Amino acid sequence: MTDIQKQFVTKVKVLKLGGVKAFRGWKELYRAYNNVSATEVDFKNFVMDIKSYTGDYDAQMFVENLIMKKETRSSFYFDFQLDEINSPAAVFLADVISIKNYLLFGEVLSADATYGTNKYNMVFVSFTGVDHHKRCITFGAALLADEGLECYTWLFNTFLEALGATPQLSGQDN
Repeated sequence: MTDIQKQFVTKVKVLKLGGVKAFRGWKELYRAYNNVSATEVDFKNFVMDIKSYTGDYDAQMFVENLIMKKETRSSFYFDFQLDEINSPAAVFLADVISIKNYLLFGEVLSADATYGTNKYNMVFVSFTGVDHHKRCITFGAALLADEGLECYTWLFNTFLEALGATPQLSGQDN
């Protein structure tokens, strides 16, 4: 495969397209299979190579991406905790729209957790509310490695910090 074809496959992988669709897309760009200069198997193998490379680093890339967003967008809030093997144990994020929604409609909110539905078996927690048109709006979101009191205490304190509130929960409170 040429370097241009590898760049193409890398870009279409972001769109969740596999090697076969990338190969067919490349064929469409060049109007015929004989103009591709690589096989469908070459494209599939390169997608597998990308997956095997990112497999061990995807959590790190996820955190680095969020750190970069935080550095380039002052209104983006992001915080995280690492576990003993330096993997994300807890991640919270809220963008400017989420924070604005909370300031306008945060009198009542719901924190809803979904369990083990992703490949990392992390708990996804969404903070939502309702606007004056009775539409659901998001105030923030988190991923947690476990459901322990310490994790949820960190999450709610981080949520309050992100949205400008000051109370701190200790985990000892009733």
